[in-house]
Amino acid sequence: MNATKPSSTTCYRCDAEPTTKDHVPPKCIFPDNMRNNLITVPSCEAHNNSESSVDEYIRNLATMGFEASHVGLDQFKAKALRGIQRGNSKFQATKAVMVDPATGIQQDAFALGVDYEKVMAALTKIAWGLHYHCTGRRCDIDPVVVSLLTRNEDEEVSKNTHDFYNLSVECLSTFPWVGENSEVFKYKFASFEDGHLALAHFYDAPAFIAHYRASA
Repeated sequence: MNATKPSSTTCYRCDAEPTTKDHVPPKCIFPDNMRNNLITVPSCEAHNNSESSVDEYIRNLATMGFEASHVGLDQFKAKALRGIQRGNSKFQATKAVMVDPATGIQQDAFALGVDYEKVMAALTKIAWGLHYHCTGRRCDIDPVVVSLLTRNEDEEVSKNTHDFYNLSVECLSTFPWVGENSEVFKYKFASFEDGHLALAHFYDAPAFIAHYRASA
C-alpha cells in the first residue's frame, strides 16, 4: 500500500506539525488501573482535542452492550452511569429492558440514543491511529470503517454487516490478537494485496472493522 512517507514531523491525520500525542483508542476507554503502555500517535492540537466528547460517547456506548465484559460493566458504572444519574447532557439515556439474544433473559438497563455520526467519527479516528501505529505511515485513502457497536434496523444492511464480520474473522483467523490491556482493547491488523484489514474489540466485544484500501 502506498502511503505518506513515515515521519513523526506530521500529525497522524494531516500535514500539520504534531504538538502532542493522541491515544489510540481514547484514554477514557481504559479504567485507571488498566493503562499499561497505551498506544499513542503524533497529533496536531485539532485532531487530539477537538473530539473529546465523541471519545466519551463511544466509551459509554461500548460499555452498555450486552456482550461487554465485566470490565466494561464496571467502567459503565464508574463513568457513564454517574453522568446519567446526574442528568449530564453528554450522557443522555433512558431506562430500558435489555434482552440477551442468546438466552432470552431480560434485565433492567439504560438505552443510549445512537448518534451514528458520532459513532463513525470516533471509530474512524481510532482506525486512522491504528493504521499509523501498525505501519508508521498515514493513510492516503480514508479507511472504510464498519461499526459493530450499533445495530441497523434495515435487515439487508444488518445481514451485510454480519457477513462482512464473519469474512473478516475468517481472513484474520491466523493472526494474533494484540493489546497489552486486552480486556479493554485488542485488535488484529494484517496486510493483504489490496491493502490492510483490522478488527478491534472493546471489552471483549466486537467494536469495528476497518479496511484500508491500497492506493492506485
